[in-house]
Amino acid sequence: MSHLLLDKKNHIATIAFNRPEKRNAYSPEMAVKLTQYLRECDRDPDVRAVIITGAGDAFCVGLDMNDVKQRGEESDSSDSDGHPTQRVLRTYPFQTSKPVICAISGSAGGFGAAYPLTCDIRIAAEDANIAFSFVKRGLIPEMGAT
Repeated sequence: MSHLLLDKKNHIATIAFNRPEKRNAYSPEMAVKLTQYLRECDRDPDVRAVIITGAGDAFCVGLDMNDVKQRGEESDSSDSDGHPTQRVLRTYPFQTSKPVICAISGSAGGFGAAYPLTCDIRIAAEDANIAFSFVKRGLIPEMGAT
């Protein structure tokens, strides 16, 4: 099953983080496909707007820390750009010519809290829980969250 879904209907493209069993923790596959899907939507004349959301009860709880740990253990110091998450955001939502709307429901933390800042419009459900927990993990906030 794909970690990221793309659905196009009635001139609207919906991109959904699709790892509900991991509360949509951001994976290397998501990093690659998100850029691919944003570029595809930007080039498609039938798409007028893009919505980014999460499947299940969370928007995105941040990077998959198990993947980060595994990458750290397997890393080769000479290859700093070899892993897909090192190339996460070659296409930001604000680089597309179409409006990008981030629809947040449930939990959004770390990357999941910072990524919506790059979108044109952010809409949060009443049950949204947005947490910038970088400092608690000893990390520097990304994507302008500082």
